[in-house]
Amino acid sequence: MTRKKKIVIWIVVIAALLGGFLAFRIPSWTRTYGLSQEVLAGDRAPTAEETIRLYFYYCNRMDWDKTSALITDTDRTETKWWSNLEACLNWFFLDDELFSVHASTYETYEKAEEATRMLATVEEAHGVLRVTPLTEKESNCYYMVREDVNSPWKIDEIGTG
Repeated sequence: MTRKKKIVIWIVVIAALLGGFLAFRIPSWTRTYGLSQEVLAGDRAPTAEETIRLYFYYCNRMDWDKTSALITDTDRTETKWWSNLEACLNWFFLDDELFSVHASTYETYEKAEEATRMLATVEEAHGVLRVTPLTEKESNCYYMVREDVNSPWKIDEIGTG
């Protein structure tokens, strides 16, 4: 086999591997997590449920400034992994998917529109390259707060459910 044929074969193999990798990752990188265009554009204040979806949306796009704006304790965003190579590798190889987000008030008599504290149960999955039907789902609780009914929702704490 000539040298030119070997080079062409290697180029085709590399292109196929890169194309296959991108075929898995591009849908994850462009995922909107069920958010409407008006919430993404900032035309409407997000609900507690949409705040969690925005959190995943901004994390998925590595927009740490907007992500930290959704968290009450911004010191958490200064942890080591947010700013080093691991965050980039996670973004490049890991897939996060939300299956359901259900927000409810702490007090049963309280209306969601008037609440200042909410608890959201999130069913999510994390996989390498792609979340498949065989990927194990996990349930997490997101504790949400806001100062008053006109303030935006923020994530106060993320724990396991």
